[in-house]
Amino acid sequence: MPDCKSAFGRLKEVLLRDAAARGEAEDIFKVLARRSQKSCCHILSTSATDKRAFELLWNAGGLANEEIVQTVCSRVCLQSTDCTFDVAREVAQSIETVVRSSDNTFTLLDPLVYILRACDRAGSNYKEVDERSTEVLDAISALLGKFHSSRAVVEFCLHRPTLESLQLVTGAGASIPVLLWIDVVLPFTIARMKEMKEQGVSGDQSEQEVVAIVRECARVFFIAREQMATTSLARLLFSAIAVAMSRGYSETERFPALGATILREHFEDAFAPSDPWIFDVLLGSMATSHQRIRAATELALRVLGDVALLRNDISWERDMEPEKRDVFVNIVAQALSPTSFNIAATMIGGSSSQNEDSKVVAPFVKSAEELISKMVRGGAIDEMVLQYIFAFVAKASVRCGTDTAQLMFHVCLQILSLTSASKSGLGSAADDSLVHLIEKLPVGVQLPLVAINEVWSLCGPTARAAFTRVYPMPGLLDTSVAVRAAAMKTLAQSSYISDDFLRDNALKIIDACQSIPHRIDGELELDKNALLVAAAPLLCRIALLRPSPALAAALFQLAEGAKLSMESDAMEAAHEAIRKAIEDIFVNSERRPLVRAVAKLSEKRSAVLFKAVVAISPEAKRVLDQLSRLTQQNQVEPAAEVYLLQEDAIVSSIGLEDFDVLCGSFDTFLATGDYLAALRTAAHIRDVYIDEYKGRRFESVVVNTLLPSIASSSINALPPEQAVFVLRDVMVAMQHRLPFNVFNASF
Repeated sequence: MPDCKSAFGRLKEVLLRDAAARGEAEDIFKVLARRSQKSCCHILSTSATDKRAFELLWNAGGLANEEIVQTVCSRVCLQSTDCTFDVAREVAQSIETVVRSSDNTFTLLDPLVYILRACDRAGSNYKEVDERSTEVLDAISALLGKFHSSRAVVEFCLHRPTLESLQLVTGAGASIPVLLWIDVVLPFTIARMKEMKEQGVSGDQSEQEVVAIVRECARVFFIAREQMATTSLARLLFSAIAVAMSRGYSETERFPALGATILREHFEDAFAPSDPWIFDVLLGSMATSHQRIRAATELALRVLGDVALLRNDISWERDMEPEKRDVFVNIVAQALSPTSFNIAATMIGGSSSQNEDSKVVAPFVKSAEELISKMVRGGAIDEMVLQYIFAFVAKASVRCGTDTAQLMFHVCLQILSLTSASKSGLGSAADDSLVHLIEKLPVGVQLPLVAINEVWSLCGPTARAAFTRVYPMPGLLDTSVAVRAAAMKTLAQSSYISDDFLRDNALKIIDACQSIPHRIDGELELDKNALLVAAAPLLCRIALLRPSPALAAALFQLAEGAKLSMESDAMEAAHEAIRKAIEDIFVNSERRPLVRAVAKLSEKRSAVLFKAVVAISPEAKRVLDQLSRLTQQNQVEPAAEVYLLQEDAIVSSIGLEDFDVLCGSFDTFLATGDYLAALRTAAHIRDVYIDEYKGRRFESVVVNTLLPSIASSSINALPPEQAVFVLRDVMVAMQHRLPFNVFNASF
């Protein structure tokens, strides 16, 4: 042994210094190593400085000796000498050579990787940036090329990842076994991607390469099918895809399509209630931006086979079995995520079957109520979430069934209440949705008082008008005339409205017709016309009640409606509803209450009423003529109404525009003692020919002759209250103020 050591000492000098004799010296070393391997390797491990020397050491069995390995690593990691990095490079090159020359029976990977880690650390100590030396990367490449199934090799490659080492893993992706993808590679990519910023793609090449590894895994197992994917790998790969999508890698890497493929091929496991995989793209950071929500929606619709639906190219043609589709819908609805409601909103309407859509709507409506309640309880209202829920409600309101309409109605009101409080109201869109939902509510449905109050306080006029179909009475005094008209229409069409109800609410209905909020005149007239048309059947029923609490007021409102409808009609014809109401009143009313009711009207209202009545209703005109004849025959008590009803008949009989005829008729009435007819003729002359009336004898004849004659004759035949009504009407119309003693004969 001493001779061996002495010989090796001389040999070492040759190995290190004499390049010419190096070949012979290496041969001699091999011979000596066979006689004393440990001693030879130990001496060489402390003195070798180049690649050939370290190759000689490894080939002599140095890798099998833990002490030798530790000695080389200590030399590589020693930071006190400047030549350490050179030693590390030589060691790394020697390892590459050993690996490339080895075969599949090579079993010393662990010490080899251990030494290579030391070389990698030494290289990092002498570089200003975090990158690996070319020699180490070449060694890693050789290792991955031959020993891609080694956990130690793959872990070392990803231990201190650089762009180059990540590219090596991507290149070896097809050779890496399933178990290493599950245990090493995919967990690494998920952890690295979670460290990336959520704002979107940064452009960093290393981050791009991490995502490329995920893409390569999907290619190997689900596109090229180079290996068979297990359920565990599919689950982990889908999680990695979800994280990549949350960092903005969706369109460029086609991850929605790849994720959908995974879910479709592993549907039973992916949509198990205990661990729904799709929650990875529905919850968390994936639900915090519109871009991510759109990407997750695309993935979900691809699972259903509805790519065309995303672009609205064709109608929805599903290629998923109905049973699986129902499972999909229920699982997605359970996520309580804005993405869930975006998926549901996109699904609705693509089907030709409304019944099929109603199956989609039902679970999501319940989820919407639950999510809103959860936000309210937590005190954190997410407006973006509310917007997606409302988008779902807006589409579902058209396609939902009556069984879910009431719950959706409450959800819509909750959204409206929360967005109104945040001053970001949904405007007319909410009204449109509520209208569809209200139309599906059953008549007589019992709603909470809070919901009823929210409709009248938060909703627009369109929704309030629709709501009168369910609750009409509050709409009678709404600030919108259109809402009042809708309430009137509902009451008029309701078969359960009894006479007692009308008698109790007659004044409310009348007040709704006349107490109109101040608006622009033109709009007000159009709105009031529609209101009175809608109210006409109710006003008719009120007038026909026995006894009627508001006969006179109902008549006046009908007359007002006739006037407005004639003014707005090209043919100057009153609306059919108003015509029919007036005719029914005059045909079916008792004459005495009708006469007395008209007597209660003011002079202006009386004029409006009877001009409208005579103009639009021949049947009413016939009844009025009968009243006039009966009065002259003393079959009924003379009344002021007879005087009022004669005006239009007199004027129409003598001609409206012929001044000479009017003068002749006035003289005839005065001479025959028909003072009331003379007075009405004079009033008409004053309205049409005011200059002639004041410039000729009419004014003095009316004041000095006609009025005293009325006071001394005709008035005596009337009851005092009716006489006062007639004379008051005459005085206002003629714009005269006579001494009160003119009427002494009446009292």
